[in-house]
Amino acid sequence: MAGYFGVENIIRLLIDRDRPDMENSHSRTPLSYATEKGHKAVIKLLLLTRGQAEVGSKSKHGKMPLSYAAWNRH
Repeated sequence: MAGYFGVENIIRLLIDRDRPDMENSHSRTPLSYATEKGHKAVIKLLLLTRGQAEVGSKSKHGKMPLSYAAWNRH
């Protein structure tokens, strides 16, 4: 939900706990939701800080974070 709504403080907590790639029941990560919604600050946090997020992770539907970004023109 932090990635979906772009909540940077929660994302920072996930990074601090080395869990930036936590998946939900749909195998989606904070990065996939942040890219879907275009939350640039959250995307940068997830990609450029310690414990980097996995850009190649796939949801249950086979979509990667870049797919969500492209689909929504971000």
